[in-house]
Amino acid sequence: MKEDILRKLKEKKDQGEQWFKGERSKYIIVILVSIGLLVLLWPSPARNTDTEAGGSPITETRPLSAGGHKEKMIGELESILANVSGAGQVKVNLTLSSEGVKTYATNERVERRDIDENDSVRTVKKTAEESSNKDIAVSGGSPLLVEDKTPEVIGVLVVAQGAKDAAVKEELIKATATLLNISYNKVEVVAKQGGNM
Repeated sequence: MKEDILRKLKEKKDQGEQWFKGERSKYIIVILVSIGLLVLLWPSPARNTDTEAGGSPITETRPLSAGGHKEKMIGELESILANVSGAGQVKVNLTLSSEGVKTYATNERVERRDIDENDSVRTVKKTAEESSNKDIAVSGGSPLLVEDKTPEVIGVLVVAQGAKDAAVKEELIKATATLLNISYNKVEVVAKQGGNM
């Protein structure tokens, strides 16, 4: 039994050597080696590229909400305007265009690749590929903030106990416009009508 197994193994070995020595097998080996070289030499996105590093920022506009800058601005305005001589109790309401804009730094990568292909008929085919990738820059695990614009004030309503007096009303308008860096026509001051605020 051992002899049969050894004899069969030897026959298969002889057949393998004969296959390798055949004309057809040489062509197959040449084709396989050619394909392997072609795969190694074919340009990939990681090779033969021009890379530019840039940083055009990404901007995030925050939607209108009941928090953030608006409440802080209202609180500061009310406490300052209440100190105007003769103003009394003051309530403020702001109309904002948004909750502001945050601009983050970015890393931008642009890759360009030019490919020239020649075929057997001497035809030249030129191809250009370009791809880009933009990511938010991170520092210490958080996005790198470049700019945080406060929201634009569209209008202000000030309700004050002492606004019946024209001089107090004028002082409240000037103070509000100055604090918010807006024009006077965006500020409306009205007198409080009876009762508590």
